[in-house]
Amino acid sequence: MMKLFCIGILCFSAFAACGQPGPAGKQYLGTKTPYPVTRIIRNTPAPKGYQAVFINYVGRHGARFLTKPGSDVLVVNVLALADSNNALTATGRNIKQMARRFEEIEKGNYEN
Repeated sequence: MMKLFCIGILCFSAFAACGQPGPAGKQYLGTKTPYPVTRIIRNTPAPKGYQAVFINYVGRHGARFLTKPGSDVLVVNVLALADSNNALTATGRNIKQMARRFEEIEKGNYEN
């Protein structure tokens, strides 16, 4: 029972430590939180005789994969252990399924 309690505390700590307060009281989970808007930028008008047709702007650096396996594998393992001990709620089983899917996506794509 103590082992299960420690696993629960570990899971809670991992999720709580990832929470980052965001703009307007929103909370983002993970280390890839968006930058808050600090000022409004006005668009530069097109030069005379030209008309803007399409602008594709990707702020920051776009999507990326994890650099190495680590916390993603740990979360899946902890949730699988908790599930094997019948210690997950329906929400916990849903999170386990999402974590497994995330792990599948990351596999073979680390450092990309």
